[in-house]
Amino acid sequence: MLDETSIIILSLIAVTIFVVIIWQLKKHRRSTDLMMTSILQPYIKNEVKHIIIPDGIGGLLEIEHLILLDQGLFLIETYPMAGNLYGAE
Repeated sequence: MLDETSIIILSLIAVTIFVVIIWQLKKHRRSTDLMMTSILQPYIKNEVKHIIIPDGIGGLLEIEHLILLDQGLFLIETYPMAGNLYGAE
């Protein structure tokens, strides 16, 4: 059976791993936001972030970015994923 010191050490290791994982996920999320903002910056007239509105059927819609461009409104929802996106007809 594990003694008290071993349990404390294992608990600290588990908490440290959890904190590192959460930090990495937040870091990746910030980098995608910065990349998207740097690409769209020349075109943005105004921007509102993190809007929650009713969807009309009892639920809520979360809009991450609502951007005003010369051409109209642009709604963006980003996901923390890596890779390529392919489309087909």
